[in-house]
Amino acid sequence: MYRDDKPALVALGLILLSVVMIAVVGLLHRVPVDSSIVASLEARGPLEGYWWPEFSTRDTYANWLTALLALVATGISLVGLVLVRRTFIETRRTANAAIEANATARLLGEAQVRAYVSWDHASTASMHAQMDGAVVAFRFAPVIKNTGQSPATLKLLYVDMPLLSQSEPAPNITFSRMGAEVEHELGAGNVFNLSDRFLSMDEAWEVYQGKKRCFLFGYGEYRDVFWQRDADTRVFRFCFEVFIRTPPDHTPIEQFFLGIQFQNVPFYDIAPHA
Repeated sequence: MYRDDKPALVALGLILLSVVMIAVVGLLHRVPVDSSIVASLEARGPLEGYWWPEFSTRDTYANWLTALLALVATGISLVGLVLVRRTFIETRRTANAAIEANATARLLGEAQVRAYVSWDHASTASMHAQMDGAVVAFRFAPVIKNTGQSPATLKLLYVDMPLLSQSEPAPNITFSRMGAEVEHELGAGNVFNLSDRFLSMDEAWEVYQGKKRCFLFGYGEYRDVFWQRDADTRVFRFCFEVFIRTPPDHTPIEQFFLGIQFQNVPFYDIAPHA
């Protein structure tokens, strides 16, 4: 038994007691009365000069007690209705809390299994001349990965690798939607190479000497298994400044790539789908 049930039980007990008392009074009211006395009193009529009406002997105390108990029972019934209403309110509040808990559990479950596409690493390689095999350029291929537990469908991709002067600010990649539309399925745990970007030997020297700043950034949109319900696409972004710490003509070339650093650049992520 809960503490909130006690008032309801008390009200029901009082109602039952009232019913029993009404029944008992009704039985007591069956005492026979001399009919001649009743007839003489009824024939006399009400007394003049009295403000209080005169009743016949049939209006006994038992009738008044019955009416009083009926009023008490009515009051108790009203109290019972109030308690029932409170019970309904608490029941509805409990049901709403259960619905919210189920919704939260569903969101948590979806968050654990849905797809998450983001930057993984950059694949690098050197481009050599056909005549003498000298290094003429360097290739940078951003690689994204689906770290979620369900597949994702890539819908839009954009990659750029600009060279800026020292006075120019870092690129703000909160641009409008742009890029090439694609339709590629990216399974859970799989990677995908974005478009290659190239840095010539002269450009690499300018970055190494601090004359230019090099950035590698990208933007993409994808859908996961929940996109039909959300009616929305998800977005990934990345922006890195490329630092070259080793002379571009350094040999072996592997040592040159080990000296390349990608430093994350903060940007304003204000896209509504992110």
